[in-house]
Amino acid sequence: MLSDMSDSEGEEGTHVGLQNAKKRKKTGKMSDVMKKLRATTHEVGDDCKCSCYNCFQVVPPEDRQRIIKNFNGLGDYNAQNQYLGGLISVVPVKQRRNRNAQEEANFHISSYCYRVRAHVDGNLQDITVCYKAFLSLHGIGNNRVQTIKKHLTSFGEVKPDGRGKHANRSNALSEETKAKVISFIQSLKGRKSHYSLKDTSKLYLPEELNKSKLHRMYNETNKDNTVGFTTFRDIFENDFNISFGYPRKDTCSTCDVLKAEISVLEEKINGANDQKTKDTLSQDLTKKQKEREFHLA
Repeated sequence: MLSDMSDSEGEEGTHVGLQNAKKRKKTGKMSDVMKKLRATTHEVGDDCKCSCYNCFQVVPPEDRQRIIKNFNGLGDYNAQNQYLGGLISVVPVKQRRNRNAQEEANFHISSYCYRVRAHVDGNLQDITVCYKAFLSLHGIGNNRVQTIKKHLTSFGEVKPDGRGKHANRSNALSEETKAKVISFIQSLKGRKSHYSLKDTSKLYLPEELNKSKLHRMYNETNKDNTVGFTTFRDIFENDFNISFGYPRKDTCSTCDVLKAEISVLEEKINGANDQKTKDTLSQDLTKKQKEREFHLA
């Protein structure tokens, strides 16, 4: 009974682990899909109602649709940023009018000119538009353009988006530590299924073990390269095909009999009142345990 419970718990734990791994993979794929979707579904915004450039009058509806279609057609966030950067000119500020004291002034280093390509008298030309129109015609937000402007001012070019790709994460798992975790798990002595036709590549560890115990064992023997339980569990589930206990269909009748006899002897030893009886039962128990080990070898 205990064996069945341990087997089912081990199988269930492995099943849940695989489900979580699949869920993480699916979530990652879904994130990529959403990024692609966001990059290709921009829509023209509201009229800027600009009195300086009359942007939405100068840029006719057909050009507005062409601009947004071409922008969405780039299909990639970084490619779109490069395109936007090519339409923004950085102009040094020639004259400042400052009403504050010199030391309190917050000067703008540069000013910016925004352009789009539109038809004028049948010819495609660069047309200067206001900032609000530039955002509306590309269906983008203020923060994105502000970042592009900072890149142009600081580096002279638009840098690729580095979100989620930085290498200075303090919690990032080093290759050395991951290799040690993998080496530790590979060193575990388990057993493959003898009778089951399925899961032939799965390794079975003793039912007394579990992922929490293995995690503690790893950290105790690798004090300079300790890892959190989540990291250990992810490597265990994603890089290996391991379960705890042996599946019911993988045990032979001899194994079942010996295990049952051992269990009965252990209960008798615990319930024995005199030492002589305990010694006799202990000898029988040792004999059965060796017989079972010999059979499993």
